[in-house]
Amino acid sequence: MTTNGPRRDLPSEATSKARFFVLSANRLVGAVMVMLGIMVLNDFIAWPDFVGYVLVFLGIAEVFIVPQILARQWRTPPE
Repeated sequence: MTTNGPRRDLPSEATSKARFFVLSANRLVGAVMVMLGIMVLNDFIAWPDFVGYVLVFLGIAEVFIVPQILARQWRTPPE
């Protein structure tokens, strides 16, 4: 017997919107970190070079790796 009601294991619309916002904000902050790191490495900001390398590395990880981990964690379980 099937019902046409909402599935109980799916996240609500508000939860889905919040997760989308978190993923988007995460990518945006990562891109800003990469840009700051590049500015440090090109001497637009007078910080040590290792700070620039750290910012670039962490920014790239935040743009490409962290959203994948979060999406995998939030994935709806199979039936």
